[in-house]
Amino acid sequence: RKQAWSLLSAGQGNVAEDTLGMYYGKRGVQWARLRSVQTGATVFVMNHHGPLPQNSGGACGPAATAFNLLQMIAVNGRSGDAVILAGDFNANAAGLTIKTLDTKLTRAIVGTADGGIDFVFSNNVPVINKVNLGSG
Repeated sequence: RKQAWSLLSAGQGNVAEDTLGMYYGKRGVQWARLRSVQTGATVFVMNHHGPLPQNSGGACGPAATAFNLLQMIAVNGRSGDAVILAGDFNANAAGLTIKTLDTKLTRAIVGTADGGIDFVFSNNVPVINKVNLGSG
């Protein structure tokens, strides 16, 4: 809601690319930094749709995909921001992309579709409620 949040900055960028065997293209992120009008707190929110095939990390591999996601947060977020990273990562908890993100972010929510490839991560922001809305 525009009354509750003011937009500080926003952008997008590519962080991965599908492998040739299941090629749909480059995989990006969309992000925004917002400030609460009421409290002044800032949040950095980023959405990602991961590369195919599942758990591959795409053409450059899972470690590179995770690094690129974390780098996007580091470059565009600011110290003190609450960080929320959400999306269909096309990787499950057993994959190196998710395991690498787990070293820097807290896994807040895991979806159930396709073996659990949807995630919400944070930088230890308290989770008030968890609701799985289904498979889309």
